[in-house]
Amino acid sequence: MAINTLIFDFDGTLVDSEMAHTLATHAFLQSLSVGAPAGNFVGKGLLDFLQALKATHPSLPHTIEELVERFEDAFMKIAPNHVHPYPKTIALAKQAKERGYTIAIASGSHLTLLKKVSKLFGIDTIFGDAYYSSEDDPAGKPSPDLFLRVAKILQVSPDKALVLEDSYPGYMAAQNANMPVLMLPDPRFSSQHTFDNADLLFDTPHNLDIDTVFTYCETH
Repeated sequence: MAINTLIFDFDGTLVDSEMAHTLATHAFLQSLSVGAPAGNFVGKGLLDFLQALKATHPSLPHTIEELVERFEDAFMKIAPNHVHPYPKTIALAKQAKERGYTIAIASGSHLTLLKKVSKLFGIDTIFGDAYYSSEDDPAGKPSPDLFLRVAKILQVSPDKALVLEDSYPGYMAAQNANMPVLMLPDPRFSSQHTFDNADLLFDTPHNLDIDTVFTYCETH
């Protein structure tokens, strides 16, 4: 049986949200009068960042839930002008749905923020309710937990679900789940990594070739 399911990461895959995340994070930290925690959080979830922030600043009086709400407020003020959808990955999702593929979003973003940004740009009309966040899993990417949970919910064998990712943690999560992976690496963050085991590789989402993706799915 050919690949019949496409699982999309969100940030960096369906939308370019890096500038929005940078500006929102700055505004968020400034509102708390604290500095950023050490570490690289590209490709990881909001909860990973907030837990590191709490560990770095244990005197912060806010709960994780309050911090999530505060960050989301900062992000949504910035998103309309600084989040930019990637036309080709969105077109791929639309065409896949029209062809009868199962499609879903699996992201490290907090679920409520994921849905708000999707609605802002009309992406929710493509994916319906098929949104999944690593906040519901024991560990975020590069753990395979999120992708394996989504495959189970969608009732698809992991080897018949193609994951679309842009980050190294997402790439490793797909590899650890033994799922085929299409990589759209952002050179701003991935230049130090190689993706030799990617099943499909395009240098940016702008250069995604939709016909190549469907040919791969139909023959694997």
